[in-house]
Amino acid sequence: MKSIVIFGAGRFGSSIASTLTKLGNEVLIIDRNPEAIDNISLNVTTAIVADVSDEAVTDQLGLTNFDIAVVAIGSKIEASIFATLAAKEANIPDIYAKANSSRHAEILEKLGADHIVFPEYDMGFRLAELINSDRIIDQVRLSESFSIIELVCPQKWVGKNLISLDFRKKYNCNVIAIKRKNEVITPVDPYDNFKENDSILLIGRNTDLNKIKD
Repeated sequence: MKSIVIFGAGRFGSSIASTLTKLGNEVLIIDRNPEAIDNISLNVTTAIVADVSDEAVTDQLGLTNFDIAVVAIGSKIEASIFATLAAKEANIPDIYAKANSSRHAEILEKLGADHIVFPEYDMGFRLAELINSDRIIDQVRLSESFSIIELVCPQKWVGKNLISLDFRKKYNCNVIAIKRKNEVITPVDPYDNFKENDSILLIGRNTDLNKIKD
């Protein structure tokens, strides 16, 4: 279980907070909007109405006790900056911050955010990939260079396995799991033949994954 503080109870912050709570984590969510806090309060460990721009208030929140901070404030850049500063000054080890522009991202990085998130861009990229391919079921970008994709097993792989396909050498990526009917197979047996309708999870460089998708 991790202790996580989330600044911002909008749709993005509330979604993260409720999901992390369901996964068994201790979650504190903070927002200056009482209505937003009231809406999320039953789905998290603790929900507090507070103004992160008020240093006296943030000093009372016990932020030093948290493992992770998520700054889920995108549109109000000043509040985003204050929240990131508060998390950094509390020496929270891992800070995720939402940005709405490259300049905003640069500022947050300079303030000490460890991970910058562009939800709209990432979701747009993901949707475009799904629309563009008949085989892709899902795609998650890990960075500018790496992704995880889930795709329907290509017909030419059916009846073959990682060894017979010389998979690593030919495709330069890794199969991390196979979804077969209601079962998730991991680790993958290199001698297990792919079957029709298998869903395959791959991790690798985007350039190599694009060759498989094409």
